[in-house]
Amino acid sequence: MTPEILKWLFQITYECGKMNLEGFSEVEITADPQPSGNNAAWILSHILAERDTVLELLGGGKVMTEAERKPFLHFQISTAKALLPSKARLFEIWDESQARISAALDKQTPETLDEVVPAVMEGGKPDSRGRKIVFFHFHESYHIGQLGLLRRLLGKEGAI
Repeated sequence: MTPEILKWLFQITYECGKMNLEGFSEVEITADPQPSGNNAAWILSHILAERDTVLELLGGGKVMTEAERKPFLHFQISTAKALLPSKARLFEIWDESQARISAALDKQTPETLDEVVPAVMEGGKPDSRGRKIVFFHFHESYHIGQLGLLRRLLGKEGAI
């Protein structure tokens, strides 16, 4: 995996996610799907919390504050709307995280992506930086698909 391909993959999910959430109101982005599940703001907050993990792996610095990030990290389940950042703040974080991931990947080489780094999640194992980033991209893609489904559940036309 090269830095250029990773940069392209993160650009695709960023654009697809933006398309899936286009036209959502503040009420719609926090509307809980029925009979259960996480709303779009929770899913996007989770994506962004994990993007900060990618940025840590790349040395790019986190975008979210710890208070914004902690409730949405891996294995955390919380639908408390009081914890959700506003739609405007989510989109601000998203744009900034995309810019930082792109810039951080510009500084990577195939050799830095092959370096073995410690586990980043509880129960995880050391692995190459590149393999960890590929996993987080796969994870992000999964959640971007969920946003597309939530869009349809809200009665909106498909975006992709």
